[in-house]
Amino acid sequence: MIGILDTKYRLLMFVSFFVFAFSILCQIFFSNVLAAKNVELNTLYLKKDLLEKEISKLSFLESGLSRLSRVEEEAYKLGFVEMENTLFSLDLNAPVPLASLKSPQ
Repeated sequence: MIGILDTKYRLLMFVSFFVFAFSILCQIFFSNVLAAKNVELNTLYLKKDLLEKEISKLSFLESGLSRLSRVEEEAYKLGFVEMENTLFSLDLNAPVPLASLKSPQ
């Protein structure tokens, strides 16, 4: 009877040791996986910050380029002039539809 209890006790200790060792190995494995994912997550946060800074910089540049005064300056550089008369009608007889400054007759 003591031999059976001794065998069961050794078997229980043997299984307990392997369960303990397996749980330690699993914990090490999962903590390494989480640490690697944490490094990747930090890298992605840095990339996100860089992209947000670039977006804000491009938005600032776009707002400066789309100002009406900037558009007018570029139009003057291209040779456009300000209108002196008001637009009365469209010249429907023109080969290319253009605006006319003369009133229809």
